[in-house]
Amino acid sequence: MTKTVQNFEYGGFSDGHQIVISDQLTHHVFERNEATFELVSTQRPTNPSRNGHLCTMNEHYYLVSYEFGSAASEHKIIQKYTLDGEWVTSFGTPYIYDDPLFPIVFADETLIACNSEHNTIAVITNHIPAMTGYSDQGELLWQVTFPDFQSDVVKELVIEGR
Repeated sequence: MTKTVQNFEYGGFSDGHQIVISDQLTHHVFERNEATFELVSTQRPTNPSRNGHLCTMNEHYYLVSYEFGSAASEHKIIQKYTLDGEWVTSFGTPYIYDDPLFPIVFADETLIACNSEHNTIAVITNHIPAMTGYSDQGELLWQVTFPDFQSDVVKELVIEGR
């Protein structure tokens, strides 16, 4: 379950005792103590999320962050962390395009959701008619496409050579 409050994204665990808040490049983990939440840790992840999108599941949190590999086939889009802020792994194939700026822009437009009942992380990117599901270990489980999807039209405007 992920909710947006002002400029923050947060994910909570099903037991309701812990939440993770993403404040752009910093993440805060809180734990319920009777009627309040106490700060447990604050981290600056190795691969921070520019869009702040995250989800939580099974004592880990997952966030969208474009990670460059040494080859395009090694680029990843999902980062997995422990509640202590330790990076576990990265997985998920991002949109690949000749211009390296496009995959980063598309990563910023990617939403993520966790389903602890099925141990599945799902991602969908604006302007791309597909949703992809991964296991909590990063294995590709499924991908669905939306054949009737109509993306926004973006036109390039050139005036006097600019």
